[in-house]
Amino acid sequence: MPAVTETLVRGRAAVAWLVAALLLAFGSAGIVAATSRAPGTPARADLTWAADRVARPTLDAARADLQVIAHDVQRLGVVARGAVAALTSHDADRLQSALDEGTVLAATIERLAAASRTMLTGLAEFGPGAATRLGPSLIVEHGAMLTALDATRGLELTWSRLTGAALATDSLTGMLLDHDAIVADAAALGRANRWQDALSTLAGADALLARAMVLRDAITTSADVTTLNEWLNRNLRYDVALRALYSALIDSNGRVTDALRAAFAEEGAARAQLPPDTRGLVLIIAEIGRGGLNSAVIEIEAIRGRLFEALTPVETPEPSPR
Repeated sequence: MPAVTETLVRGRAAVAWLVAALLLAFGSAGIVAATSRAPGTPARADLTWAADRVARPTLDAARADLQVIAHDVQRLGVVARGAVAALTSHDADRLQSALDEGTVLAATIERLAAASRTMLTGLAEFGPGAATRLGPSLIVEHGAMLTALDATRGLELTWSRLTGAALATDSLTGMLLDHDAIVADAAALGRANRWQDALSTLAGADALLARAMVLRDAITTSADVTTLNEWLNRNLRYDVALRALYSALIDSNGRVTDALRAAFAEEGAARAQLPPDTRGLVLIIAEIGRGGLNSAVIEIEAIRGRLFEALTPVETPEPSPR
């Protein structure tokens, strides 16, 4: 019996030592696993909590600046759509007002964005090694803000170019409408057999058409002017044909000659190629201007979307300090 008792005691002791060893091993593994997690991950958010608290107010201040910029960009989009409407209705005063407001807004946006970008890039907390100090949510927000602000680069220059193209387009509409009116006056003088007066009147139409072609060249880089070119070429052909007809009438002194017959034939052919009225012209030019301004609206909306997306905070739980 003493031998059996001694054996049982020894067995119990061995089991106790084995259990203790297992508990110690599992505990050590848990400590190693916990301490091996990097401080910039959700697994060890407690290690970045203090640094996050210091950096958060600065990032929130930058977000407030970004909010102002985003609303200015939103307003610029509204102004751009107003410019499109004014150009379509050939409302020069309303167009100029919209373009002026857009110029101020675009300059303000670029200035504020540059200042905010400088501030964000200069934050020491987000410098080298930030991932070992800060939580991932702050780092992601900081990068998203900088990316959104970069989208505003060149906005002022883009708006300036579109302003020039829109004003040129609107002026072009006025010039070509005036051109048509002058040609109609010249034709009326021709029907009254006042051929020399008709030629003198056509000189004013020639000048307007030449200026219109200069403006056409100015907007070629920002719009498709294929249809406009066709309209200009047809009107140029008619102006030349009408001038040749009146010159032939003066030279023949009213007698029917081969030159006069040829001039009459060319004038009729050229007139047949003209549109029946100026409504098509207004639509053509308005479409040219809308093309450039609509591109601006799309670009502005894309920038606005990036800014408001960057304003959405990255939600991650932040534990209390231990």
